[in-house]
Amino acid sequence: MIDHFRAHWTGEDDAERSARALMSSPGRAAGKVAYWALERTAMLLKRYSRRPLMVNAVGATDITANELSVLALIEAMAAGDVAAARRHATWLVTPQATDRLLDRLQPVADLYPELSRAA
Repeated sequence: MIDHFRAHWTGEDDAERSARALMSSPGRAAGKVAYWALERTAMLLKRYSRRPLMVNAVGATDITANELSVLALIEAMAAGDVAAARRHATWLVTPQATDRLLDRLQPVADLYPELSRAA
């Protein structure tokens, strides 16, 4: 999952590879939804992050604190824990962007069980 986020963070070529991988697993429709949601999330984070985010390159073996926050946010949303998701979001974005971040990641959270198995 984290490599898909990284791919959208780093740019077009990596994002296209991510799109192909997502369409093969979890599937074409779900993959398109995940691709779109991750693309929108990366754009929002680039514009409204509280500080410059540290995101590793695709394939890196270590995970940054910011990447852990994104994963924790997705996991909290997938578990239905809105309060925890909101707390994680406040570490990542400015207050006025919190609801937008949650909105943009909701499709990923809905697909998270499938995406985490596919990763």
